[in-house]
Amino acid sequence: MKNIAVLIYNVTIEYHVTLIDGILDYYKNKKDANVFIVPVNVPHVSTIDSNYQYWTSVEVLKSKNIDSVIVIVNSFTRDLSIEQLTKEIAGLVPKPIISISVPLDLSTNSYTTINPKKAYSELVGHLVEKHHRKNFAFFSANLTHSPESEERLKAFKAALKEHGLEFHKEWVYPGDFTPGIALRYIQHTFTSKDQVPFDAIFCANDYTALGVIMGLVGLGLRVPEDVCVIGFDNSDVSRTSLPPVTTIDQHLIMSGYKAAELAYKAACGKKIPKKASVDCIIVYRQSCCGDDAVLEERKKPSKEFSDEKNILNLFGNALNDLSITYSLLNMSEVVINLEDYFRILKKAMARTFIGFLAICVYPQEFTLEPEDEFVLPHQARLIMLRDPSRDIEEDYSRGGGILFDPHETILPVQFDEMKRRNYYLVPVSLGKVIYGYAVSELPNEKYTLHEVFLKILINSFVHALEYSKIENQNEKLEETNLDLSFQSTTDELTQLYNRRGFMSYAQKALDLAQETKKTGAIFFFDMDGLKDINDTWGHKSGDLAIQATGEVLKEAFHKSDLIGHLSGDEFAVFAMGFSKENLNKFRERIETLFNQKRQEKKLPFKLSASLGVAEYNAENTDLQKLLIEADQEMYREKKIKHAAKNKKK
Repeated sequence: MKNIAVLIYNVTIEYHVTLIDGILDYYKNKKDANVFIVPVNVPHVSTIDSNYQYWTSVEVLKSKNIDSVIVIVNSFTRDLSIEQLTKEIAGLVPKPIISISVPLDLSTNSYTTINPKKAYSELVGHLVEKHHRKNFAFFSANLTHSPESEERLKAFKAALKEHGLEFHKEWVYPGDFTPGIALRYIQHTFTSKDQVPFDAIFCANDYTALGVIMGLVGLGLRVPEDVCVIGFDNSDVSRTSLPPVTTIDQHLIMSGYKAAELAYKAACGKKIPKKASVDCIIVYRQSCCGDDAVLEERKKPSKEFSDEKNILNLFGNALNDLSITYSLLNMSEVVINLEDYFRILKKAMARTFIGFLAICVYPQEFTLEPEDEFVLPHQARLIMLRDPSRDIEEDYSRGGGILFDPHETILPVQFDEMKRRNYYLVPVSLGKVIYGYAVSELPNEKYTLHEVFLKILINSFVHALEYSKIENQNEKLEETNLDLSFQSTTDELTQLYNRRGFMSYAQKALDLAQETKKTGAIFFFDMDGLKDINDTWGHKSGDLAIQATGEVLKEAFHKSDLIGHLSGDEFAVFAMGFSKENLNKFRERIETLFNQKRQEKKLPFKLSASLGVAEYNAENTDLQKLLIEADQEMYREKKIKHAAKNKKK
């Protein structure tokens, strides 16, 4: 089985998605090749939309069972120069590296490229001969330093020269592939339509063309009567804009297909050419041809919105996607530990189109700053595996996971034994911390939605992992009575945390809650009548009352909650996920437990406690302040009880 990786910035942009479609189209009939789509963002950059942690996946691709790598170069050029990108991925050599659109200075590199010259020449000739245009401008994307933008400008200049037209350097305008920059430039450069010197303008892409059209129309110019506007890419916006944009289709599907073919042949040990070229296609629409293009477009059968049924189906699918997203978000709220996660995961994944899912963690977490380099460890553990094609649903976390070397193989299972698939590989991370990576099945469509689903599942996993660590820590403390650290943080009488232990672990839990934006409550309990019990039945009975109260609290709260015996008659509890909305039911439950405990132990005195509650959230995690707030609320309840008792007397 051959394993081909696709290195891409992300899968949220139409350009990226179309290339992936072409790549997967080539492999759909290949039964001996898996494809791994790997979104990696960019390294060493920390911004709102750039998660540098994703770049750690590049290290995973150095695994020996990755046979070749496709790099969608232009998805990175906004943040990295070609030289920087080449340097960052040089460690993947000697694997064959197939780059799309741009060659890389690597010994094992072959690349695909588009040839726009013929299309530009034909379009310029069309505009001159049919629409009598003479003054040609170009709106570039030079602000991005994109090699593709430079190639398009060269092809534009060559086409003008071929047709004997003058190239005006001052009519090359700066852009960045976005409509906003183009619109603002037109608005700031020209104050009236008479100042516009051109009657035809080629744009670096369709989104730039959209901004240009809005700017020209705002000046009172008509498109195409006064100015013809030409785009590039044949993206969705070129079809839906007003007017629809005449554009050059760079045949991205074929570019992806060609790259996939080169990668497969290289993985099979076959000799491949250094360069594979793809011709562009002209799509005539109204922005240069007016109503004639509209008539031509109407002659073509439409795949989209052909009838009301299709529209209703699209709307219904969108509602279903939102419903799945909502249920996954709900899942992230209720998951507590890894056991809960795996149990709920089975139900959640049944609603999504994610079939196969494997989660692997490293022996330790890595906290990475943007400037840090990540070094892949030689050990990882498979924690969870879901493979419906083989009826496998396994939670390996209890046994510590299945150990393997990620330098040798991405998963500790033989891909030859598995169904041939398209996969998606992403890091398991939260904030600056890298825990491992996940491999999931990639659907045939809706890549972006799949990325959203998987992100929610991974975030839930990390939260469950962190809470499980707290649980494991508690279990270890209970199992190692003789350990000095246990003795220093545990109350001998109740075997609960003492004040020191509770204050330490509860504050750590609150710090984690702040980071993960979880909510809950701090309880403060004061036993009722402990002094009377000591005075009437002796201090031994008082100790029994304290022990019984501790047992009641352990039964009343979750195993993952933290309970401390602070002093003689005072207890405190860190209750994860508790809301005051449930306080009345909780009071009834704990009163019942106190009565049951009294009967069970045949105590001659009443067992009860007054309580106060303070809720915490990401903005309110100071344990001392929360305890004071809960203590004050407890004191108010205690006063009410005393008043009621005195009234009876």
